[in-house]
Amino acid sequence: MKGPTTFWLVRHGDIDGPKDACVGWTDVPPAPSFDALAAAHNIAAHAGEADAVYSSDLSRCYSLAQKIAAVVNAPLRAMKQLRELNFGAWEMMRWEEIGEQDPARYRTFMDDWTHTRIPDGESYVDLQRRVTEALAAMRSERDEGTVIVVGHAGSLRVLAKLLLNLSDEEATAIPMDRGRCARIDVRTGERSWNIDPSVPPDASSSEGQKKTDRRGMLIVYTGDGKGKTTAALGTAMRALGRGWKVAVAQFIKGAWKTGEGMMAPSMSGLTFETMGRGFTWESKNLEQDIAAAKEAWVRADALILSGDYQLVILDEITYPINFHFLPIADVMETLAKKPPHVHVIVTGRDALKEILEAADLVTEMKEIKHPFREGRAAVEGIDY
Repeated sequence: MKGPTTFWLVRHGDIDGPKDACVGWTDVPPAPSFDALAAAHNIAAHAGEADAVYSSDLSRCYSLAQKIAAVVNAPLRAMKQLRELNFGAWEMMRWEEIGEQDPARYRTFMDDWTHTRIPDGESYVDLQRRVTEALAAMRSERDEGTVIVVGHAGSLRVLAKLLLNLSDEEATAIPMDRGRCARIDVRTGERSWNIDPSVPPDASSSEGQKKTDRRGMLIVYTGDGKGKTTAALGTAMRALGRGWKVAVAQFIKGAWKTGEGMMAPSMSGLTFETMGRGFTWESKNLEQDIAAAKEAWVRADALILSGDYQLVILDEITYPINFHFLPIADVMETLAKKPPHVHVIVTGRDALKEILEAADLVTEMKEIKHPFREGRAAVEGIDY
């Protein structure tokens, strides 16, 4: 049968709500104490390369799945079919409360939990039917490879049942604690349950051998030649094509109406911010320029450190740095503590030594011939 060969099943972390209640379709957010980005890095360390990430569309799962997809550089799809069992009239109630308030239906459910439908909710058969639909969709989209599925205890146990041909009793007995994961190899039937992702995989194991270097790079396009922003935007297009989330912060072109700025709103996955507000070498209002540069840097700093983007482009940031509008120390501090999966591209002339030495890749654009030298104006669609 075609389809992914390795499945990593990840249960969401702690929630901002009662831990012992029937939380099904209620969209309870993750607990403030749950560090989704750290969890994503831990899960990626175990899973290695992944070809896709699938998730329940409820926020306690999807918020974690977004971080995982960003770290492993894989496309993400939310699926309503991966939701937890719909507890209907019993939502957010404890089992003891259900037994007290609805004793007849409670007894019926306990006697035949597989087929009994909860009032205004679902039966286990209903849950299994939609998880079967989700698995069929995954197999239709992926001929092979590894996928990560972020879901709930109920939906993940059903998925494990379908992948391994388990009985209902065997599936419900699978340990699936919050924040933990399981690995299933459908070719061999090998499975590992309730893996604590915060414990590093053994480097000698098959998991450890799959680890790859996903360290985000610092890339610099500098020099007096044309093409620095163009090269960065070309990389952005490539990243978007791979399903990455990309942020572009333009520090100089804020007063211009550029082609890339006009196109950006139509591009899914792209955050495009023209933050220069016109501060250039032609400006006559130094205080306004400095204030604008600092305001722009606050936003750019947040884009990098959020971990929400695999690629952040700091377009023409070298100019406010070289004009001493931005302290180079502040910029270098952010670059040093950026999340490990985030790539940053810096563009602009005269990149300082500190940036060049920290960079993984530096390209210097050299002007050999330029129409500006012949008096030709910038051309729409080519220059901006």
